[in-house]
Amino acid sequence: MTISVQMATMLAMTVMGVWIGASIDTYRRFLSVRRPPIWLMFTNDVVFWLLQGLLMFYILLNVNEGEMRMYVFLAVLLGYAAYQSLFQTIFLRWLETTIRCIKTLYRLTVKTVEMFIILPIKWLLQIIFALCMIVVTALWRIVRFLSKLLFIPLTWIGRMIASWIPNHFKERVNRMFTAVHKVSKKVVRWIRRKKG
Repeated sequence: MTISVQMATMLAMTVMGVWIGASIDTYRRFLSVRRPPIWLMFTNDVVFWLLQGLLMFYILLNVNEGEMRMYVFLAVLLGYAAYQSLFQTIFLRWLETTIRCIKTLYRLTVKTVEMFIILPIKWLLQIIFALCMIVVTALWRIVRFLSKLLFIPLTWIGRMIASWIPNHFKERVNRMFTAVHKVSKKVVRWIRRKKG
């Protein structure tokens, strides 16, 4: 392994150490918002460190064909220590500012969508509903008016026909209806007695 490859490996692993420090702080920041169950936290930790290990091996594979030497781990520790002492405060401030900006942008997007899309659709539906109710009410009034117009001549015709019917026939029909009414009352009373 040439000196230039070793220097590139040292530099890459130092940057990887800084990356791991920033990743750990980011992971802790998002994990502190809501504590998940223990099994989920354990799974998240395993996946997090697997991804960091795979990323480190991928960088090593590109820089020095994946050769692991002692100075590789020392370079990662150097990068992590440099991050803790020099960059952590700046990075955490930047992370909090970025999170606040994203939250503000999200709220602004939600309000914009609500104001320019949801509210106009809501108003449009209310207008359509009001128009439909007006049309239905108008149609119902027209139907009632037409039915009254049709009912008046039918009433006149019914009265004319009733005036032509002989009185003795009307009396027989009235007696028949009265008898049916009395029989139906007796049947209802008999059914109630049986149930009681």
